[in-house]
Amino acid sequence: MKVTNGGTKTTTFTYGDTITVSGTIKASGTAPQANTLAAPGKNQAALFLGGTQLTDPVAVAGNGSFTISYKTSEKGIQATGQAQILTVKYGGSDDLNEGSAACSITLNPKKVQAEVDGAITKPFDQTAKAHVTLKLAEGALVNSSDDVTVSAPDAAYEKTDVGNGIAINLGTLQVDGNDKSFYQVIAPADVRGAITQNDSTFTAATVDSVESDTTKTVFTYGDTIVVKVVGPSPRAANALSVEQKTIALLYGEAVLDTETVSEYGGTYYLTYETAGQKIPTGNSIQLQVVYGGNGNLKESTANVSVTLNPKPVTAVVENEITKFYDGEKNAAVTLAFGEGAILTGDEVNVSAPNTAYTTAEAGTGIAINFGSLTVTGKDAG
Repeated sequence: MKVTNGGTKTTTFTYGDTITVSGTIKASGTAPQANTLAAPGKNQAALFLGGTQLTDPVAVAGNGSFTISYKTSEKGIQATGQAQILTVKYGGSDDLNEGSAACSITLNPKKVQAEVDGAITKPFDQTAKAHVTLKLAEGALVNSSDDVTVSAPDAAYEKTDVGNGIAINLGTLQVDGNDKSFYQVIAPADVRGAITQNDSTFTAATVDSVESDTTKTVFTYGDTIVVKVVGPSPRAANALSVEQKTIALLYGEAVLDTETVSEYGGTYYLTYETAGQKIPTGNSIQLQVVYGGNGNLKESTANVSVTLNPKPVTAVVENEITKFYDGEKNAAVTLAFGEGAILTGDEVNVSAPNTAYTTAEAGTGIAINFGSLTVTGKDAG
């Protein structure tokens, strides 16, 4: 058999190439047998990879010659870069037995060039993080429907100060999509971006002296007014480095949830499972919603106030409470929480160290005062 690509004899192919296998089936000295192959049929041949039929059967000419072509764009052969065995199966004829012949081929991923999509810029935020959008070069995909995307999640400026034409290191590209194994994505060279001057923020408060942080708002003639200033620093939304076209729910620097948003408008819901324990209980706190902006809209923030209360749970008595008369009121009680009361994975224990009978006299059904319960464990709060 002969294996070719566009008329050139070869066994090495790139995704998107057409593999052509041709040859001549020669007569044997054995009497013909019944054809046991479901496919191909009599006077037909087809190309297989293992037990998978890659091509429709083709007719075998009267002189035994055949030509089978397979488009690798059909993705029946994985682009592993390793040798794989293809088999031509022949369905036999009135004069020839069915049979097969094998050949080895190697299918490599197609190399495609990634390109920067749009200007790379951000306001100064004291970090090297670069927001780079990549795309594949026009016409790079073998099939327009191939599912391949590329991004650079670790892209970073080589300096963090304001400037233009700053070199950017893309880091390791992240290639995603159902068809990513068929492509080898090449990173663009000499990627550069800008860092622009950002809005600044700072806090100011009057205090009673340089040595003290005690707030003082009333002064007397002759006093020295001291103003404590903290900052300046970049605007909080930028410092948190929320990606463009993304909204995020934050508590401090903890990211609680994110959502990708459309270009303009829409309604979105950000959620946070409080079992994750990233926000405290007991007091009103501020959560920040940050929008990362897009090409036309700047970053923006909004605050929401929430109060997270501890979960109420009921303790149950695990033991029979009894003792011999000893003239004392102390009682030994073992407490636990009912099934499902504590969230899975949480560590919470309860005890009643000050439990006491209401009387020291012998008897049954005596009321017991538990006193203050002691709750311990890393999740007790």
